[in-house]
Amino acid sequence: MNVSPKYNHICRQGLLLMLFGSLLVSCSKDIEPDEDYCLREDNRDLVCLNLAVQKSMFTYKNLDIDDENNVTISRSAEKEEPHIRYYINVYPADCDEKAKPIYSTTTTEPQITLSLPIGKCRVIAWADYVTNDDGFSKYFHTDDFSDMLLIDKYDYTANDPYKSCFLCSKDVTVSYKTPLIDMKLMPLMGQYRIVASDQPDYEVGKILVSYPSGVAASVNAFTGNICHVWQDVSFKSECDSYVVFDNILAEKAESEIHLAIKVFDEDGRLRAYRRSIKFPIVRQGVTTATTNVFTLLEDENPGDNPGTEGGGQAGINDKYDTTYIITF
Repeated sequence: MNVSPKYNHICRQGLLLMLFGSLLVSCSKDIEPDEDYCLREDNRDLVCLNLAVQKSMFTYKNLDIDDENNVTISRSAEKEEPHIRYYINVYPADCDEKAKPIYSTTTTEPQITLSLPIGKCRVIAWADYVTNDDGFSKYFHTDDFSDMLLIDKYDYTANDPYKSCFLCSKDVTVSYKTPLIDMKLMPLMGQYRIVASDQPDYEVGKILVSYPSGVAASVNAFTGNICHVWQDVSFKSECDSYVVFDNILAEKAESEIHLAIKVFDEDGRLRAYRRSIKFPIVRQGVTTATTNVFTLLEDENPGDNPGTEGGGQAGINDKYDTTYIITF
């Protein structure tokens, strides 16, 4: 049977309309589709992020009361009323650290709705503390997620319970099936407290603290790994009850921290010195170390001195007894 060219043209148009209609139906939210039809770069959907920060490690409200050690920590930072700010970047799936985000925003709200391309992507949520609404972190440079760096090495911040950061990274597929994504941000820092087991027989003027082996200064938000260490960092302890306190970036595995402490009297004379107090620290853990601080004076440059622990005037090993407890 001979079919006219006009009839063939009408049939082809009908088939194209049927195919186009099936694609529209497959991407409808009213009918469960084959998601492969919807994975197009020009398609977007609304997704709500539910952000939650795990702060159980840092009992801020109870830091100034410690029944066992009678520890009091300076609360001056509270006067600025810090609050959590979230920094959110969305990247293509399987991206590397050099990738540019396809979506970026900051917010102080724990729930936020994003318009994202349909398909697979990686959501990285970072949180730390701010004291204003200008969009800038109080403690970290947040413009490069591959190197989230502490703000100032030479005016190092310590004795501040709000110097902390939290992270969650999640690979998701954006579609009508994922209207809500829960993001639980976990601490990237460990906390330590040094409590003196001795007491001075002089009036303490100031306590200077340093990190002889360096201190972690930045973290990679893609991997969660420490990526930079600062040397020659020192600060003045502002804690009461003879305590040194700090939150520092820590690895997932337990590592060792070295702390040096110099104690001066009110006349500026060096009365006590510990070259290296060593104790373990781990991410999301709180290490409380109790040791002698005020009654030991070590040499700045110790020589060989058999029978002593570290040389200098400290020649009795039991004076170096240090106990520590790690809690989570």
